[in-house]
Amino acid sequence: MVGTDNIGVGVIIRDHQGQIIGALMASKCLKGSSFDAEAHGLLLATVFCKELGLKHVVIEGDSKQVIDLLQRQCSNWSMGGLLIEDARQLMDSCSEWTSSHAYREANMAAHHLAKSTLNFSEDLYDIEECFFCIQSIVNLEML
Repeated sequence: MVGTDNIGVGVIIRDHQGQIIGALMASKCLKGSSFDAEAHGLLLATVFCKELGLKHVVIEGDSKQVIDLLQRQCSNWSMGGLLIEDARQLMDSCSEWTSSHAYREANMAAHHLAKSTLNFSEDLYDIEECFFCIQSIVNLEML
């Protein structure tokens, strides 16, 4: 989510059954386009996956432009393009990874995290639990 110069990033990591492995709320100062903000969110998500030691990763993002560029092996020298390239290099060290576009309606919990994080001054990580502010949304998404 893009504000003046602040972006909110919401990341939810789930296992193959949809159970939450971890969640991240991050607020960053970033001058740039919404594409740059979404690319930065992708990079934070991939770093989080790496820190959790995940080897098989499926990335779902609601920015079609970011997901399309992640899937293609072409150069984009914009700030967002370089962030996506960094994320791809991190994911290439995993055993297996794929990515797909998910409409925002299918990922409301992460979108809500991104909006909520603008109220915080520091990044918050939650491992094997769910932030209270999205619990009801996560429960609905699992139905």
